[in-house]
Amino acid sequence: MRQIAPRLPSRRPELVIGRIGERKYVVKDPGTGAYFHVGDQEHFLLEQLDGPQNAATVCAAFAQQFAQPLSEEDLDEFVRLARARGLLVETRPA
Repeated sequence: MRQIAPRLPSRRPELVIGRIGERKYVVKDPGTGAYFHVGDQEHFLLEQLDGPQNAATVCAAFAQQFAQPLSEEDLDEFVRLARARGLLVETRPA
């Protein structure tokens, strides 16, 4: 039986993401007023955290976009960092 890959968490919809240079972005948390500066790759990954994606899909899209691999472990590390900065929707157990 084929196992379905779990979905990745979603970024918080109220985040404001803007371009501030050729390859730089700023992420603003309107709730706290905090700003985070990110590069192209981090911006791409944050945009991929839209709810329906799974790790394999995001890693494949990253490899296509940047012509370099992204391991699921590296993606997991990015998700942990985004979660620690409060950029993700936290789901509550039912």
